[in-house]
Amino acid sequence: METVISRVDTLALFARAVREKYRDRIRGLYALSDHPFEEGDDETLYVVVQLDSHTWEDVDVLSKLAFSVQEQVDFALDITPFILDSGIPDDPLARLVSAEGVAL
Repeated sequence: METVISRVDTLALFARAVREKYRDRIRGLYALSDHPFEEGDDETLYVVVQLDSHTWEDVDVLSKLAFSVQEQVDFALDITPFILDSGIPDDPLARLVSAEGVAL
């Protein structure tokens, strides 16, 4: 019997991995229904991680965390993480997250 993992379960796995890695640096963790800047697809989960500040290393770390979760779910769903810097309140991504993001 094949096990099918849901979008919610996949998001929960990714959220747990992000929280374990970043702990008190996280200011928010949100799921979006669509790609924030271009046309997306139904097989991809779009997640915005809001950190107190970030470096390019954080982009790499989040990509690796996403890949690790994707391996756990046999690549049934892709995860595309975005980083939102808390220091830029008028960022277009911040406005989108505020309007449409679902807190994880």
